Amino acid sequence: MVAQREPSSEDFRVITEGLDLSGAENPLAAVNGLIIPPKHVLLPAHAGATEFSVSLNPDLPPQIDSRHQIYFADLAIGSARPFPVAIKTYNPNNGPQNWRREVGAYDMAKRSGLNTLEPVMIANFGRGVLMATRYDDELFDLERRYRGMAPEGYEIDVDLMLSASASALAALHGSDVIHGDMAPRNIALRRKDAQHPVVTDPETFMFPGELDADELAAGKRLDLLQLIKESTDAISINGGNSRVIPSRESEAIRDRVTEKIMPVYQSGIGHSFRSIAS
Repeated sequence: MVAQREPSSEDFRVITEGLDLSGAENPLAAVNGLIIPPKHVLLPAHAGATEFSVSLNPDLPPQIDSRHQIYFADLAIGSARPFPVAIKTYNPNNGPQNWRREVGAYDMAKRSGLNTLEPVMIANFGRGVLMATRYDDELFDLERRYRGMAPEGYEIDVDLMLSASASALAALHGSDVIHGDMAPRNIALRRKDAQHPVVTDPETFMFPGELDADELAAGKRLDLLQLIKESTDAISINGGNSRVIPSRESEAIRDRVTEKIMPVYQSGIGHSFRSIAS
């Protein structure tokens, strides 16, 4: 049996429903025991393993009630000591095959010189897929860090948020990879004093060879414009306590964001894209 929290509760309850990833209306059922035939499970770093087990741990964070219903649990492979993982679910409602693109994206990000997450378990059983990556309690995305939504000591200033985002995007574009959802919330830092960006949630990546030259250039332009917009929004919300920002003030913030992002991006990619942000 498995105990899990409801998204809105700190209390655990035992669930007995069958394994079901068909939707988020019953998220607790999505991890009931993870009883999956071994032939449907891939353990990338443990190719010879024949047994595994997953158990939810009350000491880990509660389930994240999101599009992918992320769970935190302990994973044991064979007789090895269990270690904590974050389990992301893919089902008919959120794209059951997106895990393939995400696994490829982690590998491509690594080739681009970026730190990434690394899948340690992929369980594919027809109605859905579970992908587990190692849980890191010091990994927080740039926007949460900047907006003070991470634990004390993990805060960053606006300059680091912008420079880390821009350098990550430059690394991807230098390898002709399009992010597709570029924003500080999708880039993270490990540890309090980390300086090297980590790519998270890369299922929207477009890889070399998938786009022709014009589409690639347009994709890079859109990535950069989105990063500028998302960064501007994060700064506006944080500085204005969610108030409506006058257009003139928002434009001034956008100009400052552009001035910070462009030199880092240009130096990282080795090309000048100044015109595409204007």
